[in-house]
Amino acid sequence: MKHYICIIFLLFSLRFFAQGTVGGNELTPSVTMDISTKDVDNPGFSEGVIIPRVTNLNVTDPKEVGLWVFYETSNIDRGFYWWDGVTWQPFISITQISADLTIAHAYCKNIFKEGDMSGNTATNLRTIEFDGLETNDVANFEINTDGELVVKKAGKYHVYGVVNVRNVSNVVNANKRDGIEAKLYVNGANASLINGNLNIEGANSFPTGNNTVVVFLSGALTLNTNDRLLYKVDRYYRDSEPFIVIRPDPSALSNLTLKYLGPQ
Repeated sequence: MKHYICIIFLLFSLRFFAQGTVGGNELTPSVTMDISTKDVDNPGFSEGVIIPRVTNLNVTDPKEVGLWVFYETSNIDRGFYWWDGVTWQPFISITQISADLTIAHAYCKNIFKEGDMSGNTATNLRTIEFDGLETNDVANFEINTDGELVVKKAGKYHVYGVVNVRNVSNVVNANKRDGIEAKLYVNGANASLINGNLNIEGANSFPTGNNTVVVFLSGALTLNTNDRLLYKVDRYYRDSEPFIVIRPDPSALSNLTLKYLGPQ
């Protein structure tokens, strides 16, 4: 009996017209299905359309191309999906909506892991560990005990980094300079050695009378699940005298921002 009542209500709610058009609250439907609200300025709380809700995106049973469902889940993949004949594609999913907003911003310690960069040597490689993290996707980014930024979400990322190091010895000579190069390492190696990426690096030097040098890094990376990121700083050039002591700037912490661009 309940089924008959539902059918009667449906027939009252939808008006069928020639040429196969259907109108919901619409006397003159202009397309195959034309659904309108009774009052556009004051719509009822239950007016709208509910797409079939599912808790599993089945990929084994045959389906019509274009099938449209709402995937009901508590994770970030919650949203609308359509079947392309092979797999489910997000139509308006939380992942898709937030793709341009998925950002991780990690900031660094104000010391080198190996101690101050000092002495009269041209090459003096040092590591800057990450110390803090801000992100709108906490499930996919973390800083491990080795001070590395761990990326748990595979895909393509836009990378923007700033490395700030400072001459803390208060020695300035107009005729002498130190050249500093900063590189982003992935899994302990230059980023260029992984997934066909290019080097993410930058360089600068200490000019006359300036105690802080800023190195900017920018590019794109393809990362796998659980790839680990870290900064390395190298003194690639220096004049012999006087030597200066260099460490990360404590008043302007080095940092790295990752913006998720999409899957690999």
